[in-house]
Parts: sequence; structure tokens; C-alpha cells
Amino acid sequence: MLKNYLKIAFRSLLKYRLYSTINILGLAVALGTCILILLFIQDELSFDRFHTRADQIYRVHINEHYEGRDIPNTVGPFILGPTISQSIPEVEHLSRISQVNSQVKKGDFFDQESVMMVEPDFFSMFDFLLISGNQENPLSDLKTVVITPEIANKYFGDQNPVGQPLSFLLDAQYEDFVVTGVIEPAPANSSIQFDLLIPFENNNTLVSDRARANWYNVFVETYLVLKEGVSPKETEAKFPDMMKQALGDDYQPGGYEVGLQPLTDIHLNAEMPQGMVPVSDWRYTYILGGIALLILIVACINFMTLAVGRSLQRAREVGIRKVVGARRHQLMLQFWSEAILVAFIATICGVLMAEISLPLFNQLAGKTLSLSFHFTNLLAMILIALIVGIASGAYPAAVLSGFAPIKVIKGLQKHGKGKQWVMQSLVGAQFVLSIILMTSTFIMRDQVNFLQNKNLGYDKEHLMVIPYQATPRPGYGITAIFAEGREKASILKNEVARNAEIMDITVSTHTFGEPGWTQVGYNEPSGEFRSFQVNAVDAAYLKTMRIEVKEGRDFSQENSLDARIGTIVNRAFLDRFKIENPIGAKLPGPFSEFQIIGVVDNFHFASLRDEISPLAMVLNPLDLLQKAPDLSFGSSPTPKISIRFQTKDLPALVEKIENTWLGIASDQTFSFSFVDEALQQQYTQEKRMRSILSTASFLAIFIACMGLFGIVTLNVNNRTKEIGVRKVLGATTENIVFMLIKGFTKLTMFAFVIAIPVVWILMDDWLSTFSYKISIGPKVFIITGLAILLLTWITVSFQSIQAALENPVNAIKDE
Repeated sequence: MLKNYLKIAFRSLLKYRLYSTINILGLAVALGTCILILLFIQDELSFDRFHTRADQIYRVHINEHYEGRDIPNTVGPFILGPTISQSIPEVEHLSRISQVNSQVKKGDFFDQESVMMVEPDFFSMFDFLLISGNQENPLSDLKTVVITPEIANKYFGDQNPVGQPLSFLLDAQYEDFVVTGVIEPAPANSSIQFDLLIPFENNNTLVSDRARANWYNVFVETYLVLKEGVSPKETEAKFPDMMKQALGDDYQPGGYEVGLQPLTDIHLNAEMPQGMVPVSDWRYTYILGGIALLILIVACINFMTLAVGRSLQRAREVGIRKVVGARRHQLMLQFWSEAILVAFIATICGVLMAEISLPLFNQLAGKTLSLSFHFTNLLAMILIALIVGIASGAYPAAVLSGFAPIKVIKGLQKHGKGKQWVMQSLVGAQFVLSIILMTSTFIMRDQVNFLQNKNLGYDKEHLMVIPYQATPRPGYGITAIFAEGREKASILKNEVARNAEIMDITVSTHTFGEPGWTQVGYNEPSGEFRSFQVNAVDAAYLKTMRIEVKEGRDFSQENSLDARIGTIVNRAFLDRFKIENPIGAKLPGPFSEFQIIGVVDNFHFASLRDEISPLAMVLNPLDLLQKAPDLSFGSSPTPKISIRFQTKDLPALVEKIENTWLGIASDQTFSFSFVDEALQQQYTQEKRMRSILSTASFLAIFIACMGLFGIVTLNVNNRTKEIGVRKVLGATTENIVFMLIKGFTKLTMFAFVIAIPVVWILMDDWLSTFSYKISIGPKVFIITGLAILLLTWITVSFQSIQAALENPVNAIKDE
């Protein structure tokens, strides 16, 4: 029986080649797109789940109450980890993690590397596999290091690195660390990424005792494993008592809260500040999932719409089958077998399309996904084909199989109005989904363009940044490093003074495009917590960045007071601290010895997702930072030398700067970035989503137009006699085309009206994640509506004009 069903199904596919091609191609494109998007979603949802005890691992986060708002931080103080270990017996393992940039050297070869410091429990908590070396306790001594194969190949080549020395510049001179193991690289779907691992105690040479004991200086991430069966809520309930005991009289309920974030929640929780690895936004995962579903629905609607349109052509087939003894359930199985066969052929084609398109999709999504054909994936593809086939064939199986045989054979079967209603509903649903995708794409494009082109309050173009790579340590802290970086910048400026392509050079602890600048905070006598951002700069900073002083004056190298207490603030600083006459005013709280000498307009030194924060710029950061009860770093406060240039031959200029730099800083590698590129990287997710959504919209509209073409073809074929009669009675080609196009135009406009509020709600929610955003105006809806309407007219007109030009005599004789 099954063999007979499949044989008839193949015959039907070959007989109606046009409609079979439309169905298979539409479903193949939809399924191929779905496969790619499902691979993306699977990768996003799999983050950190490869660890055996992933459901017991948590990252400790803190909440500081600030002006009526809770501000979370996933980076905490050094002292938090030991305090939890001593106070919370439910914790089985705990490891603090920190990162530092350090010069790494082997022989004469050296390079700047990101070094991660971890505690011994790190290897008991996480399933990172040691390939070779000490499996039990790889970081048993202070001067030991575990490296990845890439680092091993970089510094040791083909030699076995285990037992060999590798030098790190963590103090005033290089110190030898012994390689005790080689570890597999962290998977791409891991929130913890590393190249070199050394013992956490090495922080003692980099961070002062005072900073390590301060509850308000945040430097490290803290991870812990709860014992089997222990509830995280019960554990969190013990933190207030722990903090009350640790802070003593400084403790205020709700002022400093400690919580636990599940490891598997880190990657898709954009509401929490990112730690050492950028996080994703769960909205994009759901948006892509919705897009995949919408495209699949559009393709399935095509199938059902064409089946409804072909019902008159197949009605007599059904009648004859019933006359010769076929039962309704057999006819239903026949129609379903045809639909499932189409779905399976489309699935195979879709898999091939997905495999071919995967490199391009990886480029769009920023992933390294691969399509594997193991049992689970094959089973999933079979299930998808079955579901799509059953869903697509549901209407023809239910309706066509119910035709009365005598009426059908005599041509008396009445189902015109019902069929028309179903067809219009299905085509209208396609238009609604296509309009939603297309309009959303335009709005996302406009928002990304707005982010990239908005006036930021400074000139971001033609700015090169060279980081001065040095590590703080006792007796050689941030101020000493900043002074050294300023000296190097001054030498560099003198060396390239004759080069007309170099316009200005400045140095600062932070530059634009970094994830976060230094923040200092303190408590008012009332207990209210206040904070502001700090950037240490030199006297050429505002001039180089093209930032104008609106009140007061700029820094002066000749004024010794500027170097000690001079401060330039932005308007947000004045508004936050309610300073009306700023010039000569003192900074608030414990920073009262600093004096405001200038005011600049607000400029966007952070992402446009965030409101502009209060900012203070000083020449010497030491005194201000030392007086801060609360201190946190979103990015390293080491010097960055910014060079404003103007050239037609950028590679040649970079080479000149590199040669000059290596001549004055021979102990450092030369690395650089451009501010405009760094700023664009802040919105990488949005740009990727825009690209994916644009592609998905094109595919959805392509599938819808294919279906519309098939429906118009059927509609014209079914109205051949009517068209012939109308032409005989004097109707022109324009009259016939207008008659055929009028119904689809009304349907498009109706779908447009339905889609507008849906798009408005979805995009308004997405735009709410940005502090600076576009407004959704009528323009984008008008453009989308006209574009969809034009596509509809082109698709419908192609067949309509052809039918209108036919000889009416042939049409009437044929009928």
C-alpha cells in the first residue's frame, strides 16, 4: 500500500511540475534557513553546559544600591572569595579568576599575552581537559604555568613544553615560570576563555594589600560549586549575615548585596554586566527562532495555498477514486504521502543548501558552526520533514478527501466561497509575515546606522591608539605607569614632529570603544552611594579629541596646580552633583581638594546603549584614586597613546610609527587599533542581526512571491473562460490585468494594516535597550508597504498580462 501511495505521489509531482518545483524550492529554502538558525540557537543555548557539574556552578555577583537603583557587577573584590569560603559551608569548591596583560618571553622572542590567574579548585570545578603534564595539581607552585597548544606552538615550536621555562614580566624584571601542563583550549561555547593559566597568588605582587582587603575595589570574578542538593536561594539567604559581619558598622541592609548567577545563565543574560568574555542577548536568540518559524510557516502556507488552488483540477480524481472504492482515510493518506514526499525531498535539498551556505552564515553570525550528521541530527531532520509534511498536507487531506463523488464528476461540487476565503487567508498571512520581517529589517538598519553616524561629541575619525603595555605592581602603580606612558608619548611626539601626517598626540588611561572606564564611588553622610567616571589625561587630550571647553579653560602644562588638583568635568557631572557655578568649585565627597577648572559638553565615551555618566578628567590620577572608598575598572587603566593623523597612504604611515615606537619602547610589542573601528565593534551583535534579518526577509519574500506566482497561475487558469468572454465583450488588456490584480492589492493593504501594530510592539521593545535611539515614524511603514505592493503587482502582472494577451477564441473553445 505504501509503495502504491509513493508511486502515485511521484506521478503527481511529475505531472504538476511547476507547482511541485514551487513547493519543493520554497520548502527547501525555508528548511535550509531553519537548519542554519537552529544551529545558531543550539550553539547559544549550549554555552557552558559541557561541564559535568554545570548546574551546581555559580558566579558570584554584587549589587550596590545607588540613587534608588540597584547596580549589579559581576566583578567583585578580592576579599569576597575567602569570606564566602569561611562563612558558607555549603560551598564545596571556589576559585577566583583575574586577568592581566603581560609580556611573555622565550629566548629572544616575546609578545604581549592575556594571562589568567586561577586558584587550585579551578581544575576541580570545570571540565577543561589537561592534555599532558601534572594532572593532579598542575599549578602546585607559585611560578608554574599551564598553556594551550597554540601558545605551546608559538613559544616552543615542536618541542615538548612541559618542564621548560617561560618568562613573564610581572614585576620590574622577567621571572621564569615552569610549564607544568598543556590544556585543551576552552570550547567556543565557554564563558571562560584562556591561553595561559598561572596561580592566583601572583596577584600579591601586582595589587597592594590595601586594595585586596577593600570591599569596594572590584577586580576579580568569583566562581563556586555548591554541594549536591544545596539550593542557591538558601545559600543567598546567608549572604546578608556574612556581609554584616564583614562590614560591621558600615553595613546597611540592601546597600551591598551578594548573589549567585548560574553558570549557564551567563552567556544569554545581557542584563548583567559582562565579565571577562562578552555576553550575548537572549532577545536575538528568540528573534532568530521566531524568524525560522515564520519562514517555515510561509513555506507551508505556500503548499496549502497551492493545494487549495489546485482543488478543482484534482476534484474529479478524488471522485473517480471514491467511485471505484477508495475510502476517505485512504485518500487522506494519499494526499499526506504526497506532502511528506515533497517535505523529504525539500529537506534533502535544504540540507545541501545549508551545507553550501554555512561558511557565509558563519561569517554573518560570527560563529564557527558545523553541520554534523550524527543520529540525533538525522532524527531531528526526519522529524522536521514529517511535521512539515503533515502540516502542509493537512488541508488537502481533510478537504479534498471529503468531496462527494457524484457531484464532483458532474461538476456540481460547491466549494468556491470557502476555498476563496481559505486562499485569501493563507496568502494574507504570508503578506503579514513578510511585512513584519521586512519592516523590522529597515528599523534595525536605521538604528545601527544611527549608532554608527551619531555625533558623539568628539572626532572619532583618523585616530590610532597604541596601548602602553605595562603591569601595576607594588611601588610601580597606575600613576607611575601613566607617567611613563606620558613620557613615551612625549618622545614619540618629538620624533614624528616633522611628519606633516601626524597632527596631534595625547595619552590617557582610557580611550573610546573600551567596555568601561575607571569608576570611583563613595557614600554620602545620609548613606546614599554616589559615583562618577575618571579618565587620567594629558594637556593635549581635549585638543587631540576635538572636544571644546565650554566654560573655564583647558589644562596647562605650565600650571603646577593643574597637575595636582585641576579637574575638567562634563555637563552630566554638574547635573548629577547639582553644581551651579562650576569654575573654582570643589569636587564632592572625599575628593574635595580637587578643583574644577573647565567644563565640556557631554560626549559619548560609553556605548549609546547607556546614558552619559558624570565624568572627571585629571592629569594625575594617584591622589584621586587613593581617596576613593569604592573603585572599579571596566577596562585596564594603563596608558593609551592616541595619534590623530591625516594621510593618503595609511600602511606607510603605520610602518613609520611602528619603527619609531620600537626605537623608544624596544621592550614592547607594537600593537594598535583605530577608534572608529573599536566603536563599530560595540554594535557587532546589532550589525550581525541586521544582516541575518535582511537575508531572512529576502528569503521569506522570495518564498511568498513564488507562492503568489503559483496562485496567480492557478487563478488565471481557472478563469480562462471568464477572461475570454470579457475580451470578446470589449475588455482591454488593462481591464483584465486590473481585474486580476485588484483582489491581491486589497489583500496586501489589509495585511499591511495588521502587520503595523505587531512591528511597532516588537521593535519598540528592542529599541528600549538603547538609551539613544531612533523613533519609529510612518516613513519606514510607507516604504515597506510600497515595496511589498510593487512586488505583488510585478508577480501578479507577469501572469495576468500573459493571460490578457491570449486569443479569446482559443480560451472559449478550450473551455
